[in-house]
Amino acid sequence: MRFLSTLAANVIGTLVALGLVVFFFVFFFFAVSLSADQSPTVQSGSVLTVPLSGDIPERVTDDPFQKAFGGGPKYDLRALQTSLRKASSDARIEAVWLRTKGLSADWATLEEVREAVVQARESGLPVLASSGEFGMTEKDYFVASAADSVFTAPQSSFEYNGFGTTVTFFDGALQRLEVEPQLLRAGKYKSAGEPFVRSDLSAPNREQLRALLGTTNEQFMTAVSEARGISSEALNRLAEEDALLTSSAARDENLVDGLRYEDEVRFSLMHLMGDTADSVADAAELAEEGDAVEIDTVHQSNHTWPPEDIPDVDLNTISLSEYKRVSPSSASVSYTGTGTVDIVYAEGSIVAGDPDPSPLGGSQALGSTTLKEAMETARTSSQTKAVVLRVNSPGGSAAASEAMWRAVKRTADEKPVIVSMGDVAASGGYYLAAGADSILAAPTTTTGSIGVFGLLVNAEGFFEEKLGVTFDGVRTSPYADLYSTSKPLSPDERRLLGGSIDATYDTFLQRVADARGMDVEAVDQVAQGRVWSGQDAKEVGLVDTTGTLADAISAAGAAADLGEGPYRTRALPQPKTLVERFSEQFATQARQMWRSATTNALERKFWRQKQMLDRVVGTHGSVQARLPFEPTID
Repeated sequence: MRFLSTLAANVIGTLVALGLVVFFFVFFFFAVSLSADQSPTVQSGSVLTVPLSGDIPERVTDDPFQKAFGGGPKYDLRALQTSLRKASSDARIEAVWLRTKGLSADWATLEEVREAVVQARESGLPVLASSGEFGMTEKDYFVASAADSVFTAPQSSFEYNGFGTTVTFFDGALQRLEVEPQLLRAGKYKSAGEPFVRSDLSAPNREQLRALLGTTNEQFMTAVSEARGISSEALNRLAEEDALLTSSAARDENLVDGLRYEDEVRFSLMHLMGDTADSVADAAELAEEGDAVEIDTVHQSNHTWPPEDIPDVDLNTISLSEYKRVSPSSASVSYTGTGTVDIVYAEGSIVAGDPDPSPLGGSQALGSTTLKEAMETARTSSQTKAVVLRVNSPGGSAAASEAMWRAVKRTADEKPVIVSMGDVAASGGYYLAAGADSILAAPTTTTGSIGVFGLLVNAEGFFEEKLGVTFDGVRTSPYADLYSTSKPLSPDERRLLGGSIDATYDTFLQRVADARGMDVEAVDQVAQGRVWSGQDAKEVGLVDTTGTLADAISAAGAAADLGEGPYRTRALPQPKTLVERFSEQFATQARQMWRSATTNALERKFWRQKQMLDRVVGTHGSVQARLPFEPTID
């Protein structure tokens, strides 16, 4: 019997191994076939369709494995910007169709997208926006309002109820667990520890969040007012009195040009392109005969077509996910200069070393080693003439931020380095940016937060009262157990740690003062951990000017004397492939399996409790320059 069971196990194991080998080869050749895709063919008279839904990330990978199985967005912010610029000079593209469906990107990203749409329009390229039956949110409408015409479907919703942000507080939960957060901070606005020690917003925190909301509201109202010819006062009244408009009400208020089904939108596109003169003439004749038909014009308030009177429209379209692969030369785009502008991405929470990412993405970390290597590549490359440092980070480890500041400063000593701030570039994100030559931010970028904090957790009550675990020990000096999680801080320990926090804050102030040409005292006045919008940061001297990533690239190219542009660009660091991510994840899983096989039930129980507490003590004992959360304004 043992022989038969062993034989069966060997046969099954062999079959499983063979199946895995076959699967791997099929997977491999499928991915290779994807990577060998040719540049798509663009027909004359095409419409570039731009689906705008969900998030618009800073970067998406071109790894064929990830594209095949990873899902997620099909394009990133840079691809959208360059595609619209290519379309503006491509004679084969005659219009752009923005199709909104629940945008969730943050406001600084939306400002970048909207500006790219505006530039396409100003180049003479017709742009039309529609939302279909999904309706529109403020974020959808903010981008759509830049188009020549805006349509939404009959009976759809139109959200227009202003902006807000919510902070989650954990003080009550920690009290129930008998966990005591011990917070030390430099800067009265530094609110990073508030969610752990309060149950509501402090007055300084409320002040800075109100200012952020005010900037977002101002940018939104100004953009819509200029695009639609409606006063800001009237727009504010609508937000206060008609929070959830119907599509008909939005049309009546001139927020949209009409109510259209998709087939009607396609016909409107043909008209916008100027290819339906005969159809429009026929419509005029029908109108003279008394039918309920009006000729569609830009920003016309109403237009109802009986479905049977809409001609079949054969519209040539190409999606943005395809068009981004079209070569610039085929779109009549020519580069100036002989070198490249490197775009170095600094995205995610700042940690020391090289972070271990999830194989399929997820929360992102910015490792100091990763950024230092990317800046070194840019600094030493003979082809790189200038660098754009794209910062999208709420900060993190102060020590890692200092190391990255040094790498940025070394590069800026040899080549122009321009910082482009994305949705958030605060605390450590601002710290590393201080090593550059100049800083650009979007008006709604969350930046500043020049402050430092430390959070230590006393879990003595949790261990003793909830788990029945107590601690005792010996030490060779009074502060040997300074970072212990099983006791409260003594007054002397608070003094020592407070001195370390203050010293880090003083260094932070000096870095900013040197970069901005300000006195340390002047920096301290606008620091104190306060969060600023990009627009307000410019007013207080923390940002040189407001602008987009494209503006930063233009500034970098000009600083390197590369001509008027556009310029060749290279993105750094190179994202890890799906295979590399899975290899790293496999090693992590192997360690977890080994732990499960070599520990008993009680040890595993304590391990699970440790994982729960890791959420609270993740910053225990380390000095942090980061935001407590990334403000999400909806």
